[in-house]
Amino acid sequence: MGKTKRGILLSAIALLVIVISTNVDISAYVLAADEYGNVHGTVVDEEDQPLYDVKIMAYSSSGSLEATEYTDEDGFFRFSLGGSYTIVFEKEGYATVEKSITVTEAPVSNKIYDSVKMGKIVLQKALTMSASVLSRVVNPGDTILLPFTISYIGEEDEEVDFSIDSPAGWETRILDQTGEIKKVFLEWGSLSLDLEVTVPSTASGDAVVYLTASGLTSSTLNFTLFTHIEREIEMISTFPYVSAELGRIIYYPLSIENTGETKETLNLIGIVPEGWKIYFVTGDQMEVLSLYLTAGQSESLTVKVVQPDEVAVGEYVLSVNAVSGDGGLRDSLDLGVNLREVTSDVEVINTYTDVTFEAGEDIEYPITIWNKGDNEVLFLVAVLSAPDKWDAVFTSEDTEVSSFLVIAGESMNLELKVEPPSIVDTGSYSIKILVESDDGGISEVIELRASVVGSYELVMELSTLYETINIGASERITVEVSNWGQSPVTTIYIEAEAPENWEVSITPVRVASLGPKESTRFTIVTETPADTVAGDYLIGFTAISDQVESDEAELRLTAKASTSWGFIGIGVVVVVIIGLIVMFMRFKRR
Repeated sequence: MGKTKRGILLSAIALLVIVISTNVDISAYVLAADEYGNVHGTVVDEEDQPLYDVKIMAYSSSGSLEATEYTDEDGFFRFSLGGSYTIVFEKEGYATVEKSITVTEAPVSNKIYDSVKMGKIVLQKALTMSASVLSRVVNPGDTILLPFTISYIGEEDEEVDFSIDSPAGWETRILDQTGEIKKVFLEWGSLSLDLEVTVPSTASGDAVVYLTASGLTSSTLNFTLFTHIEREIEMISTFPYVSAELGRIIYYPLSIENTGETKETLNLIGIVPEGWKIYFVTGDQMEVLSLYLTAGQSESLTVKVVQPDEVAVGEYVLSVNAVSGDGGLRDSLDLGVNLREVTSDVEVINTYTDVTFEAGEDIEYPITIWNKGDNEVLFLVAVLSAPDKWDAVFTSEDTEVSSFLVIAGESMNLELKVEPPSIVDTGSYSIKILVESDDGGISEVIELRASVVGSYELVMELSTLYETINIGASERITVEVSNWGQSPVTTIYIEAEAPENWEVSITPVRVASLGPKESTRFTIVTETPADTVAGDYLIGFTAISDQVESDEAELRLTAKASTSWGFIGIGVVVVVIIGLIVMFMRFKRR
């Protein structure tokens, strides 16, 4: 072996002996290069998520760039530094952050040495959005504005696009002060905008609208909209408290209306004293357990109450309840009855004895004949007296009747339908009817009254709705005013609303009275001032009486310059030409 090889071998053996004798950890020399250094930390975003590939630059106190590192997938970084530095953190789409540090020890490049632990460095997104209101209660069909602010703190200007994710049928758009926008170009600062949302008329339940602004990074706002649907039902009985004889069936009229904004299925529940029975029946005596009502729909029923065999005289309270299928909607109505001893086998109940109606309307008087005895009875009904030319008939379920059989313990519902003449004076009128049994044992005369109030309606019709008029000239039209009501009207006149300085004359000035179905005519002359500017003008007319006024009708007049001066000018020119010809002929003969 040569001297050179022998020397190399001896040197290697000597080095191995030194390492073993000093217990040096050889693994320290095989650490990855990015694990060397004495300054380290972690970069995260605002949600504490590590940021990858953040550029980190170390500048000395003199401003020179001394070192550059990048974060790994865990957001971790490490430097080998010594002295005072400004550490700059940069990532596209995030605001730049600067930190100042001082490392008292010399740089360490051959082992892990945590002299300066910078901890977590948080980088904020350059693009953010915020809103003071993130949820709102809305009604179907509403159009609402949701204000929001978009802010930008980046180093360079950025173009930002907007996108909106909303439920099907919900219309959305972004508005600034002048109109709809799709994207913006942002500089440092903030911009206030509005998100417009149109709620479908069929909307129900809750909805979320997602608004996203996208540039180098993105920001999203979630707006939660709670659709408010009014749910309400109303139960009414025109006779909530009645008097009845012991052992008789009791009837209450009941109206149930869905006054809410959505369809409802209502279960009908009756609460009665022990031993009593309650039924909900239609006009054809079909028993009803539940109702399906659309928004605004109502239904009329009869509450049928059957007393037990053993019941005492006194007052009793029943309760009628309507409950929605989901139990979220409920209404109740208390009905009362005063039970008394049996006094007669037949009772005639006339619900309305005095009614008020407008002239031209028909009248209906509901009548119930109750057979409280033990035997069926044949009843006869007749109209004893009524005003002249007033037609009155008894009907049962739209069938005209004059006699009918009532079974023991049951009742018959009738209607006296009265049709006054089409033209009837206002005032109070009397109608007398007779109800008696076929054997004459039961006979009752009932007087019904009807109070007639006026029915008024004025209708106005112009002979034309458009005319052309020369400036400085006048235009004549006629107006027909008709009384379409059922009562006379008095002191009828026409009121005109014309442009300033226009003259409008109306003949006659007024009409004393106008009977039902009668008409009258007015002549209207409109004169334009000489200084009127050519163009279109509107004149409004309204017929007015002591009792009522008509809708306004408008006449459109197109004012134009008169052509008469043109003809006069032509005439003057012709005369001058003729004069010149005459003078020429005379001088020529000379």
